Amino acid sequence: MQHKTLLVIDDEENMRHVLKSMLTKEGYEVSLAADGLAGLQLLAAWTGLNFLKTCKAPITLQPLSPCLPMAPSILP
Repeated sequence: MQHKTLLVIDDEENMRHVLKSMLTKEGYEVSLAADGLAGLQLLAAWTGLNFLKTCKAPITLQPLSPCLPMAPSILP
C-alpha cells in the first residue's frame, strides 16, 4: 500500500488535530502547520526547494500535490 502524506494548514489547533486524527485513520501520514508561512516552510523542506523561491512562485508547486482549500470564510 502506498502511503500518501498530507499537509493540513489551519489556524485552529483543535481543527488541525481533529483532521489529523480522521486522516490518519484513513491511512494518510499527516503533517500540521498553524499558518500559511509554516506550511510553505514545510513544503519547501519536503521538496528541497529554496524557501524564498517557494514563497515567490507557489503556483509552480501545483504539480507536486493536489490541494483542497477549505476556507468557509471565503465561501458565499
